[in-house]
Amino acid sequence: MKVLIVGEWHSLIHEEQLFHSFKTKGIDVYKFKTYKYFHSDIKFLRKILKGCDKYSLRFSIKNINRDLIDYAQKIQPDLLFFYRPRHILETTILKIKQIGRVKIFIYNNDSPFGKKYPKYFWRRYLKIINYADKIFSYRPSDQLNYKKLFIDSELLMPWFDSGDLKKIIKKKFSERKDQLLFIGHAEDDLRIPILNTVLDNLNLFGPTKDWSRKYVSHKLKNLVKPTIWGEDYYKTLADHKIALCFLSKINNDVYTRRCFEIPASGTMLFSEYSKELDDIFKDMKGAVFFKDLEEFHLKFEYLKANPEIIENIAKVGEQIVLGNKFDVSSRVEFIIKNNSN
Repeated sequence: MKVLIVGEWHSLIHEEQLFHSFKTKGIDVYKFKTYKYFHSDIKFLRKILKGCDKYSLRFSIKNINRDLIDYAQKIQPDLLFFYRPRHILETTILKIKQIGRVKIFIYNNDSPFGKKYPKYFWRRYLKIINYADKIFSYRPSDQLNYKKLFIDSELLMPWFDSGDLKKIIKKKFSERKDQLLFIGHAEDDLRIPILNTVLDNLNLFGPTKDWSRKYVSHKLKNLVKPTIWGEDYYKTLADHKIALCFLSKINNDVYTRRCFEIPASGTMLFSEYSKELDDIFKDMKGAVFFKDLEEFHLKFEYLKANPEIIENIAKVGEQIVLGNKFDVSSRVEFIIKNNSN
């Protein structure tokens, strides 16, 4: 079996984790990165390319589509897995579908139906999904929206990377930091008022540009440290007793990958509530959930007064994610199974 993964490859997560998981299973896997077509060491040119990427201008994506067709014809994949494809043309898909018995799977971790991006952003994506042999949805609301377009999709939830997790040595719970940990982006929602009330007890990491927005308080701006990835990310998670998670409203999120990475690290998940998360973990059993600022503080005070409960909940949460196939390897097995059907 030959697999070609096509994606932006902005970071060492997302496409890269899938790629390595396919590889560890002994599958012949290849990568095609579109990000490099919009990169330059020349500052002026970099700004122009950034605009080309944003608006997916046809002249700027010509090389991507030509090179992808050439590469696919060269390696003759059995499965072509598109990860968040924004710059792929209908004509490219049609030419690729002429290659042997290739199947085309499409996955998008962002919601093409949400408010995060303007309508033009997903215009090419929405044109090619009808040509896919299988569409994978990140969230249940995306499945419903695909259904409105008369497209069935399979749910492919986010995952934690067991490879990076195995590289770290988890600290004993009693040796971990009592500080609340939050690693993530800034958004003008519940996270801002909550984080503003726990400044003296907070360890904050995230994209510094993100955390410089107008709605972010100066204290939070001064507190945030740059984003961490990979082994360092899991080490930091495993260095704390409690880690926070918030759900993006503009992306219609009901869970994120952190909801699984945090418990997998042996850390207690303290997250904004969703029915989907509660179905998986159960409030006050495998995680702790809050719906507003008041409930957050009620539960936080309770946890501080009963520290032994924090460790118990963390252990149950860890057992849930490790025992119920929430890792990237299980997600890849699910993709392979769908390819065999």
